[in-house]
Amino acid sequence: MGGISKRTELQRMMVVSNAFVDITNFKNESVLRYSPELLIAATVNSAFSIEVALKFLYYDHYDKKKKNEHSIKKLYKEVKDYGLEEYLLKDFTKEEIERILEQIDYAFVNFRYIYEYQDTLKITPSLLKDFTLFINCYCNNYYEQKYCNK
Repeated sequence: MGGISKRTELQRMMVVSNAFVDITNFKNESVLRYSPELLIAATVNSAFSIEVALKFLYYDHYDKKKKNEHSIKKLYKEVKDYGLEEYLLKDFTKEEIERILEQIDYAFVNFRYIYEYQDTLKITPSLLKDFTLFINCYCNNYYEQKYCNK
């Protein structure tokens, strides 16, 4: 008996990414309107969901796992040419993609310790929300088309 299959590992990665999208409560915009404290937690969870989704794409395309990398910009650059950027450009401009990548590059790490940064971290909540949902949707569709529709 070998370990678990790559397909199972990829499925587990998407389960984790989906869970962090769901927990951010982005499907209910109230977190964006009523609670700055919840926005911090939503940003951390959102950034982590994006990180896992991009690592999912990396693992599928390069057949190796990307560990200990929290730069969303680096991860994005390594997988954007496999259909992701083309998908995002249907709803975002290149400038918007660059801006959100700059804002959330190390958000999973930095926003967890926001009290140490004294107002130097800035994020556009509505852009983050949309970007997170589009990355998540792309990766879920990618997984379904590649692994479930055979």
